[in-house]
Amino acid sequence: MNSERDLLRIFPRHEPLSGRYSLPGDKSITHRALFLAAMRRGETIIRGYSPAYDCLNTLHLIRQLGCSIREDGEDWIIDGSTRRPPPPLCTIDCGNSGTTARLGAGFLTGESGVFQLIGDPSLTQRPMGRVAEPLRKLGAQVLTTNGKLPLTVIADGSIEGIPKEILGSGGSGDRIIDTSSAQVHGALVIAALRSVGGAALRRTKEMRDHTLRMVKKFGWRVDEVEGVDIVHPIAQSPASGSLNGTKRSEDRTLHLTIPGDISSAAFLVTAALLVPGSDIQIENVGLNPTRIGFLNVVQEMGGDVQWELDESDWEPVGSLRVRYSPELKGVEVQDGSAISPASLIDELPLLALLGASASGVTTLRNAEELRVKESDRISTTVELMRSLGVQIEEFNDGFQVAGSQQICGGGELYHNGDHRLAMMAGVAGLIATEPVLIAGADVVNVSWPGFWGEITVHGA
Repeated sequence: MNSERDLLRIFPRHEPLSGRYSLPGDKSITHRALFLAAMRRGETIIRGYSPAYDCLNTLHLIRQLGCSIREDGEDWIIDGSTRRPPPPLCTIDCGNSGTTARLGAGFLTGESGVFQLIGDPSLTQRPMGRVAEPLRKLGAQVLTTNGKLPLTVIADGSIEGIPKEILGSGGSGDRIIDTSSAQVHGALVIAALRSVGGAALRRTKEMRDHTLRMVKKFGWRVDEVEGVDIVHPIAQSPASGSLNGTKRSEDRTLHLTIPGDISSAAFLVTAALLVPGSDIQIENVGLNPTRIGFLNVVQEMGGDVQWELDESDWEPVGSLRVRYSPELKGVEVQDGSAISPASLIDELPLLALLGASASGVTTLRNAEELRVKESDRISTTVELMRSLGVQIEEFNDGFQVAGSQQICGGGELYHNGDHRLAMMAGVAGLIATEPVLIAGADVVNVSWPGFWGEITVHGA
């Protein structure tokens, strides 16, 4: 790996990946831990947090709102009981982080003041109406700019939520809010916890359940009634050691250990599957059933990946072993297939690289959500693969790639400022016929600072 000005050169790897890998903490879980910790009255110690720039944006948000934050070695110590009142007019920069913006919108409904969320040019193009509209149904005042950022929350300390008599019966009629996005669902859960009445939420698609698991870990109450998540206000929960409740024994310090990020692990998994002779172990990685869709797809393709669960009290965690797999076969991932696209939304671009190296045809459909991620991940994936000499067909909701194709190098790979696509380009460079060049390679810091060293130096 050489750095020439702002270009990173990735050379084909002629030795296998080997040894043990440890990943930074899960990005999705770290975001949620920060927001919920800021809502507690007592201290929360978050160990193994993600150092991703996205998570630092969430840390900046809660600090800007007066939350006490200390760093102690591997820990962040969050104390919600010593919060200073935020300024009445506050602009918060979410950087590139859609999770910060959407969960932050839910969090801000429980504050007092006028708050404007802004972001970088990429985030400013992403849809925010999908979170603003359901928050309004809970009584929040949320304004967007043509459905995008800047987003403004006008808050007076709490929102109505759903009346207690409706919440107690499991919700009724249009008072149940349907959600198809984990970020939107998480924002609504956070807002409901800080509301007067709570909320009734129905998940219409498979999605990550980190928010619900963590709420229960914090001792707050969420019930599932006939497929509807009934979120009770913190003040009505058994453990109301929070800003909204009275002081109880739950004000004691809460310890959270964040597992390694399975979405980041997917790039190491792909590299090990494709680099001849590789045999790696990835330790202390999150294995939540809603996040292992990529591993299931790899197994369906014939990839040699195995995992084992360790003991854990809230988030499933364990270890992976991945070995070089030269006889991968194509697969279909779409709604109605054995594995839903929603279960591996962050890992879907890797299917193009695996599919090009497999036998047969690999098809992805019903993944239109990729169009509104950090980049249009469908078109950017297709363009990146074509720059590697791969024949690939683009659909409105996915792509199709024929297998047994050679991965060529020798040029610059285009990632459109998207951290996941830059990481995929790096993995492709390991198996390309010639070195590849990646401009703006530091974009991977959005999710995994240190990624380049792991794929080019570790295990050599």
